[in-house]
Amino acid sequence: MTQKLKILLAEDASTMRMIEKKILNDLGYPNVVAVRNGAEAIQMLQKDPEINFIISDWNMPEKTGLDVLIWVRSQKAFETVPFLMATAQADKSQEHKAVEAGVSGFIPKPFDGAELADKIQEMLTLKPKESGASETVFEKTDAGKLLLKIAHIQITDHLVLGVLKHMLDQKMVQAAHYELSLQRFPGWNPVGQSLEDKSVAGACILAPMAMDLFHFGVPLRIVLLAHRNGSIFVRHVKGDYQKPYGDFFKGRSFLIPHKMSIHHMLSHLFLTKIGCHPHLAKGDEYDIEFEVAPPIQMPEFLKKSEKNAGFMVAEPIGSKSIAAGIANLQFFSGELWENHPCCVVALRQEYVEEQAEAVQELTGHLIHAGKFIADHPDKAAEVAVSFLDPEKKAGLKAALIEKVLTQPGGITTRDLYPTREDFAIMQQYMVNEMGVGNLVDLDTLVYTEFADAAYGKDMKHPKSKFKKTIPQKLLEREKPSTPIKSKTKKKAASKLPLATQVKNLKAENKKLAGTAAKLSNQLQTAEKTIEALEEMQRRKEQMEATRILLQKRALGFLNNAAVALYEAEADTEARDVLHQVLILDPENKTARENLALLES
Repeated sequence: MTQKLKILLAEDASTMRMIEKKILNDLGYPNVVAVRNGAEAIQMLQKDPEINFIISDWNMPEKTGLDVLIWVRSQKAFETVPFLMATAQADKSQEHKAVEAGVSGFIPKPFDGAELADKIQEMLTLKPKESGASETVFEKTDAGKLLLKIAHIQITDHLVLGVLKHMLDQKMVQAAHYELSLQRFPGWNPVGQSLEDKSVAGACILAPMAMDLFHFGVPLRIVLLAHRNGSIFVRHVKGDYQKPYGDFFKGRSFLIPHKMSIHHMLSHLFLTKIGCHPHLAKGDEYDIEFEVAPPIQMPEFLKKSEKNAGFMVAEPIGSKSIAAGIANLQFFSGELWENHPCCVVALRQEYVEEQAEAVQELTGHLIHAGKFIADHPDKAAEVAVSFLDPEKKAGLKAALIEKVLTQPGGITTRDLYPTREDFAIMQQYMVNEMGVGNLVDLDTLVYTEFADAAYGKDMKHPKSKFKKTIPQKLLEREKPSTPIKSKTKKKAASKLPLATQVKNLKAENKKLAGTAAKLSNQLQTAEKTIEALEEMQRRKEQMEATRILLQKRALGFLNNAAVALYEAEADTEARDVLHQVLILDPENKTARENLALLES
């Protein structure tokens, strides 16, 4: 069947067109005709009536994918040909227009080979993908615990999941009510789909994606942040980057991981403030094209085409690109919006309402994992290498991850409390300034009861600072490095008179001697610095030992306070104190015994 299928592929982005054609060839579809826009697609269909499958991007110049679909369905020769619409927009409202025009199916961009193969097979067999059961079946383990399947992708933003799984496996924390099963996906679209079809209990997902799913009827509740900050904006190393800075980006594409993302929002904010008019749509009124691309492939896209001005994405992808010499740093997302939300922990409503004990325990453990990352970035980085690169394909190093975790203005996990005011800023900017998404009821979507119980009512959470102006340092950062001098200059120097060459060599030797003296001084300074750092490390270890001792004493005081409250018949207050002890120290035997006594 694959050999008989003649596929028309309409995609205006040259890099994506090449990748999508390769995916089709690798899937066993060798007969692929690729065109650059909707107008060319219609011309090709008029020339070749043997085309029997169409894959078209929605957002193209001259004629859109919707224009092509409407024309196709008006032609008797193609009225039953399967038509797969690929779109980075992934809006439910957009889907309705295509359904009315006769589309056969949708595939959100970016997609991988497995997603495309599944979708083509579904359309050829005329069997729609089965949706989840009408009622959620809560899976139990052999030990009687609730099996919590949590979806994620391979980015540092989701490291709290990887660290928590490590802590559970190593018995650093113990779960009484649940067992964690991590479900890794290649991109954002299958994560969203898994929440919609009930194949997972929850996910680490982009906050705007959670809002969009919620708006269109997927019963979600945001119970926690997965992190704060953590993304990076980089620009291509090639190009004339100087005032006016916007000229560097105009007439080019800029890559983002998803339409419904904080990356889209902050990129739009930055580019707009420097005089550009970016948009996902294509038209004369826009001078920068946002392109949705798989995060892991962004460095490759940047390297292959100077048409891509840069990208914004979760770490460590940007830092790796800078280290590889293909990108320059523009800014870290926390510098534009300090302590901003990005990815959230979203659970299906039925788990929140019917499995509260397990969700409360999971929330407390994720908070504990976040604090572990903040306090022990070196150890967290070691866990991250296997979590982010389990097949050892990306070549990640613990040193790079540790740098990402400790970078000023970078990712933070110490406080994961979901503040409604932050989500309000996000959705209002995206809806009102960008025309993206819909306003949703945050009082219902953002469910803070579990975080309130885990953190305690008196916990002070970091205030988010949204900057509507662009700090000058974000514009002038990272000038190109001085190039290595050409060897041709050395050859030219050899033609000089011998006396001049000797004179030049003496001057060069004198200069080298001065440089050697400076290096010697720097070496002595470095040795003193190392000694100072070693002394600081010793003091740090002493302080850590003191902290542990003080924490033990504090936990003892809290346990005694709980006993006093119990004896004063203030059972509720005693129970709250004991829960607080277990959040700080989940393995505290005294607190567990006292709590068991209280609840009996």
